[in-house]
Amino acid sequence: MSFPHGKLYHEDLTVTRVNAMRDRAYYLPSDGENLCGKEKQSSNRLLLLNGFWDFRYFDRFYDVDGSILAGGGDWEKINVPSVWQMNGHDSCQYTNIAYPFPFDPPYVPFDNPCGVYRRTFTVSEEQAEQKIYFVTEGVDSCYYLFINGEFVGYNQVTHMTCEFDVTDKVRPGENTAVIAVLKWCDGSYFEDQDKFRFSGIIRDVYLLIRPKEHIRDFSLQTSFENGIGKLAVSVEFIGKALPFTAKLCDDNDVCVAQIRTSGDFTLEVNDVKLWNAEQPNLYVLSLETKDETIVTEFGFRNIEVKDGVVLLNGQNIKFKGVNRHESDPLTGSAVNVEQTLTDLKLMKEHNINAIRTSHYPDSPVFYELCDRLGFYVIDEADIETHGMWWTGCDKSENHWGRIMNDPKYEFVVLDRVKRMVMRDRNKTCVVAWSMGNESGFGYIIEKALKWTKTTDPTRLRHYESTDSTPGRENDYSDLSFKSTMYAHPDYIREYLADPKNDKPFIQCEYSHAMGNGPGDLETYFGLYNSTDRIAGGFVWEWCDHAVYCGKSADGTDIYRYGGDFNEIQHDGNFCVDGLVYPHRKPHTGLSELKNVQRPLRFTLSDDKKTLTVRNFLDFTDSSVFDIKCEIQNNGEIIGEWAPENGFPIIAPHDEASVGLDAVIPSGYTHLLIKVYNKYDDGVLKKGFLRGIDQILLCDDESCISEICGERPTVTEEHDFYSVTAGECEFRFDKSTGMLASVVKDKDGRLCRPCELNIWRAPTDNDRNISGDWRNFRYHVPMTRVYKSSCGNFNNTAEIIFDLSLAAVSRQPFVYATVKWTVNADASVECRIDAKRNMCAPYLPRFGVRFFLPKTFEDVSYRGCGPTESYVDKHQATYYAKFDTTVDDLFECYIKPQENGSHYKCRELILSVNEKNTFTVTGRDFSFNASHYTQEELAQKKHAFELEKSGYTVVCVDYMQSGMGSASCGPELDKIYRLDSESFTFDFKIMF
Repeated sequence: MSFPHGKLYHEDLTVTRVNAMRDRAYYLPSDGENLCGKEKQSSNRLLLLNGFWDFRYFDRFYDVDGSILAGGGDWEKINVPSVWQMNGHDSCQYTNIAYPFPFDPPYVPFDNPCGVYRRTFTVSEEQAEQKIYFVTEGVDSCYYLFINGEFVGYNQVTHMTCEFDVTDKVRPGENTAVIAVLKWCDGSYFEDQDKFRFSGIIRDVYLLIRPKEHIRDFSLQTSFENGIGKLAVSVEFIGKALPFTAKLCDDNDVCVAQIRTSGDFTLEVNDVKLWNAEQPNLYVLSLETKDETIVTEFGFRNIEVKDGVVLLNGQNIKFKGVNRHESDPLTGSAVNVEQTLTDLKLMKEHNINAIRTSHYPDSPVFYELCDRLGFYVIDEADIETHGMWWTGCDKSENHWGRIMNDPKYEFVVLDRVKRMVMRDRNKTCVVAWSMGNESGFGYIIEKALKWTKTTDPTRLRHYESTDSTPGRENDYSDLSFKSTMYAHPDYIREYLADPKNDKPFIQCEYSHAMGNGPGDLETYFGLYNSTDRIAGGFVWEWCDHAVYCGKSADGTDIYRYGGDFNEIQHDGNFCVDGLVYPHRKPHTGLSELKNVQRPLRFTLSDDKKTLTVRNFLDFTDSSVFDIKCEIQNNGEIIGEWAPENGFPIIAPHDEASVGLDAVIPSGYTHLLIKVYNKYDDGVLKKGFLRGIDQILLCDDESCISEICGERPTVTEEHDFYSVTAGECEFRFDKSTGMLASVVKDKDGRLCRPCELNIWRAPTDNDRNISGDWRNFRYHVPMTRVYKSSCGNFNNTAEIIFDLSLAAVSRQPFVYATVKWTVNADASVECRIDAKRNMCAPYLPRFGVRFFLPKTFEDVSYRGCGPTESYVDKHQATYYAKFDTTVDDLFECYIKPQENGSHYKCRELILSVNEKNTFTVTGRDFSFNASHYTQEELAQKKHAFELEKSGYTVVCVDYMQSGMGSASCGPELDKIYRLDSESFTFDFKIMF
């Protein structure tokens, strides 16, 4: 192998950069234009090199030789930024914990793919006389840079900006840049993040053309007191110190302070507007020399911990956060400004105010957008060594932290932390530095924390993996938080109860939003808001990671995940764990999160005469909202209500009460409260719905209608009981205790006998319990009827079965008495008195499954909607009458699973037309209606593989166990499990 540069660095732990400039704060210079909020190419000091480059792919880096610089071989075109796996080279691979190559640092596989990029650029005579810098904002995993055939430098750390002085390499006229990008390097041992492993130039590439002498770096520090803001700025130069004008303007472009200087300076602002996530007030600082201007936005804010409470500008705050990867189903990890802005706007729409950059620093534009839109950011260093858990040796916590206690890794770790801090230290949104993720704990992390605290005492410091050193869980003086992942609520309560625990508590990951979930958001919200010592948490995670591969024959999106690319090592669909689908359609879990984190909440006094409103915002009073109230009876609007003098203005963290003087009719009556934006706020429009509350006013459904008609007749056969009522004939199977057929007007209304149903297609969050369910064979139950009887009572026919459910080689797990009552009007009541075997696991569900003709497509129901809802996942829904279709009830999760249930229903009508209907009534039952069976959903790995059953399958449930978030989080809370020893289920059906 004759690589163009004789010395190689990508397997050398002592080298992360060669010939690169020292770290500096991120900014873009111009000749005087304010670039804030504009595209990079707006700067006449910047030559953007994005676009199509010549490209050659090599399966092995060692096949790259010197002829590549002369342009030899066959080249194709590739867009920059992008990843080469999405451009027909190499293959996609998803792995969570395990390293995707042998663990043998600093060595990486000999068969190490390499992409060589080449393009020309032109500089003028005037430009060539100035300083010229070559800048990359992100390359995965490392690269060697050449200009005009000469070696310039080397860089690793995928998600970090790197700058080279190429003044001596560039000539007037046409120049050629070649970048050789390697898939793996020794730095890859520190980038073992839970994501698809993509490769290439993933962020912007450009030249900066600057004066020979210029401002190289500057650092901002803000403070305020008694309405006066102070901005202290330190400045560093290339060459000698230069005179410059520092000008400070407010958001209306009004100059509020100015100074002419050639060094560090301080500016003061009267009546300063402070920055926070709800009111992201920004100022603009320009530093103008004779030849160049640097403009940056920033806000005045202070973050601190006092008495175990996180305070922003003196106010305790809650992080209502998410974890976000840079991910797209078409572009992989190469994400542009528009894609980032789409994410941030969606977050604003769903009451999210904080982001943890999991698990690396984001693209620089992300922080600019967060400053403007208003987000609190925990900025995380590009460090994760989670694969230490799976190296084939010791799996103990001490082994996990081995890297962080090994001196040969100290330089690498500290370099990654320092580069993040130096790049992002002027970004107001960054309120905390995170030393990385899931890398164990050791003295190197301690040194990183100390360096960060000394270098930037104005921000908080975070690292979660401190519990990896037994006995030292509370001995991390340089950490600002006690941070955990997926802690059970009881653990959090125990932490708060121990007086030795003086740090504020956060969960940097909680409520694993995988598949149909999460189902524990309301529990955590209540806990987080029970004390100021909890600063909130960050849901895992924002988006599903999957690769888009077109559409199936029926138009279903084809998404592929781990294991779909012939990988040796992968973690299946564990990457499909977001609050939004890959194309950013919100999951129902995101709607749940939005309403759990709604800004205002309403509660009714026990005597139902007083309505109390609490404001959960930290800095904004309730005057920015319009509150609309509707009175509903049996799910339908019958009127509106408002307090006589309107709702009072409620300060942040405060509450107020108003009298509820509405006339409350009898029946099932609710007050539905909707909170809207009163004004445009720069992101959300006037009239945008921010949250809902529904309050039960009356639950009086005691009216019983008289049933007319002739008494049904009962006939006992060998295997069945037959009952005739009016024009309907019902047959009940003696071997199952279930309704086997219904004939009306000589037309069969059931395609298959109905079934007692305890199974569901396991959700992703069932993955830990579903093994126990399958072990007990809940998915293949058998019914044993012990005895049965029939008879006429009053104007009805009654069929009673005593039975059990069991499976092959297993003892019965449910005993039940099932009573079917056929009324004179041909309605059928079902009462099931069930008793569980308490040795068996809790049940996925309990109910009856019906198989109707597929023509039963139209659906009307009175229950919790419009989105799917469950016992622990219904905060985004409300009781009302909804009209929809069976197709629209289906929630198309990428990996098929239980979906589309509706909680607390009292009526369900499926119909073909007005004369051909199936009606279910009852008190607080749940239902699913789908064209797919639960067996089909459980069998298939991808949504595009699903085949419709040919039926409309209707599950009428006493209850389903909750969704939880146990795919990674704690086990499902007991209050949401179907594990009562005995229960009774009543419902009525009518054809």
